[in-house]
Amino acid sequence: MNEYSVTHILDLADEIGEHTVRSIISNFSCNINPEVENFLRNNAWDFTKKRLSSTYLVFKPNKEKALLVSYFSLTHKFFQVDEAKLNAFSNT
Repeated sequence: MNEYSVTHILDLADEIGEHTVRSIISNFSCNINPEVENFLRNNAWDFTKKRLSSTYLVFKPNKEKALLVSYFSLTHKFFQVDEAKLNAFSNT
């Protein structure tokens, strides 16, 4: 059974350094969807630092070192609910 590890991009930077993490993500590729590759390489770090999203890296163990195989990002976004609609919903 293959075991994967998941780590937050900033936690990994605390462990191995920002430069090393940036190097790891700069080598990530996704032939199926270039936008996925582009986001990780060009936006994930800054979005996480600005608290616009949180990016988690998924690694698969390899003989020499762990291999970055995937990632996921969760966005932080608020929305406003009209009070009248909220009241109407809570009264049902």
